[in-house]
Amino acid sequence: MAVVVAEPWTSVACDAPCGAHCRRGRDAVRLPSVQVLPPSLSDHSLISVNVNLQPGHRQPAPAVRRHQWRSLDFDGFYDNLRQSVLLTNSPDDCASLVDCYNSTLQSLLDQHAPFAVVKRRAHTNAPWYDRQCQSVKAATRRLERVYCRDKTESNRAAWRHQSKLLRSTLHQHYIDYWTKTADNANDSKALWSKLHILLKTTQQSSCPSCH
Repeated sequence: MAVVVAEPWTSVACDAPCGAHCRRGRDAVRLPSVQVLPPSLSDHSLISVNVNLQPGHRQPAPAVRRHQWRSLDFDGFYDNLRQSVLLTNSPDDCASLVDCYNSTLQSLLDQHAPFAVVKRRAHTNAPWYDRQCQSVKAATRRLERVYCRDKTESNRAAWRHQSKLLRSTLHQHYIDYWTKTADNANDSKALWSKLHILLKTTQQSSCPSCH
């Protein structure tokens, strides 16, 4: 097995049974798959495999520019706003007043909460997390925002009811997926492979450092 890379590179032993060697470097070209051909004289001369090199997670989301709202100095923002042209010498006509309002607030936000490039965290959803789970979670978040804006008893009751529905939906999808996966296992090896993934996922979710 050989991967085309730019210099410099080093040859390292591969874990494949054929004892092939791989080339590894800093500027290695990412290939979707590599075909491993057997040597001319070998006991495995009838074996030919394709190794999938695609990553098992989603492509990372692009970086975005956001205001640093946590670093916003409310007192400084308020003092500068009081001394701005918008409040001390605002225009008389409506169009100029709107332009002055937009430019003043934009400049104050750039000063007290400047933009920063934020990299979104890429993660892989659980295999049982489908569109229904996503829609129920979105509805729960929406009701939570409604309750945060207007903390009435009715909004709180609607949010709590939707939260219970979300927990039950996620739990049921979790049970249904792994039950179906275990029932469709063709042999004991495939079953233990799925159980290993299940036990590993359970240990990671129960680890305090993972939260």
